[in-house]
Amino acid sequence: MSRTAERPNINPFVMAFLIGWVNSRKLPVYLVERAKTMLLSREGMSDTDIGKALRMDPDTVGKWRKRFVEQGVEGLLDKPRSGKPGSYDYKKVALDVLNTLGSKPPDGTSLWTAKTVAEEIAVSEDIVGRIPRKAGIRLGALRTWCVSKDPRFHEKAAEVIWRYMNAPENCTVMALDEKTGIQALRRATGFVRTRNGGFVVAMNSTYRRNGVVNLFAGLDIKKGIVYTQKYERKRRIEFLRFMDQLVDEVPGIRDMTRELHIFMDNYCFHKGCDEWLKDHPNVHFHCMPTSASWLNLCEVFFGKLSRTVLKGGNFHSTDDLSLALDAFIRNRNAEPKAYVWRAREANGTQLRNKLANFCDWTLVVCRIDGF
Repeated sequence: MSRTAERPNINPFVMAFLIGWVNSRKLPVYLVERAKTMLLSREGMSDTDIGKALRMDPDTVGKWRKRFVEQGVEGLLDKPRSGKPGSYDYKKVALDVLNTLGSKPPDGTSLWTAKTVAEEIAVSEDIVGRIPRKAGIRLGALRTWCVSKDPRFHEKAAEVIWRYMNAPENCTVMALDEKTGIQALRRATGFVRTRNGGFVVAMNSTYRRNGVVNLFAGLDIKKGIVYTQKYERKRRIEFLRFMDQLVDEVPGIRDMTRELHIFMDNYCFHKGCDEWLKDHPNVHFHCMPTSASWLNLCEVFFGKLSRTVLKGGNFHSTDDLSLALDAFIRNRNAEPKAYVWRAREANGTQLRNKLANFCDWTLVVCRIDGF
């Protein structure tokens, strides 16, 4: 005789929740089946009939129905399991790993790796790999930073950021920089098949140099338009020629109806331009603080250019390279977009010679215990 399932009391909120489980395409199948079991139980079907409809054992249907009646939706979830007993004293191994990372690396090496740590404390490499990840330590990562030593850094940086974010209506703010020595490299490029049957872009490691191009660029901070020119050399002569070009091309500068504020790196040929500035009183030069080129938004443009045009490029001559650069700049200026300046916090002042100087390893081990 079929066992009649007790009709669970399902309110509209829980009903909508269960229906959402049934219609989900991301939940595990077993959770969807348990939700279907509860919905059929609500209709008064027996455990046997539900089992036949869902191809489940009637005893299993009864088990989940009982847990749902007693615990609600949480009863349909699996209870935590203890798993296989550990074969290591995790706290001890974690302390050994973290203390080893804070010690001097083996002779002939500059950094600890999971393999060298495992050999040092005689545990498996897999165990060593898990502990740093749980503690937030990235063994394979190396971060650099650049903290300006300019005594007027805060004053100069504040002026740069203020101009970036609060440019007056009658003023054009521009970030200027030079990308020098762009090589026209000729090399074989294409696709190769990998061992797993896939395909990747590839290029020959050997190449032929066909000359270099020096690119001068000025980025309009507000509009996102880039003004560029290419030269064979990088001197004050070429710099002033580019400045003359900006005066002619940037609206309102030649007729002196607008001011032009140019922020650029502290190069030697950027200085000593007093005569030129006297002839153009509406143009103002501002030098970035020393060792703070990350304040220059034109660096962002050059980074995009390098990734899009130069990385993996194949150029038969400097003319070929110039055409590729011109096409990239032309396409970008067709739909200009201003960059949003962001700066990551410089952590150079936090430098410590040992990990143990950052925190108490006992607290770290308590956090990663039972990984």
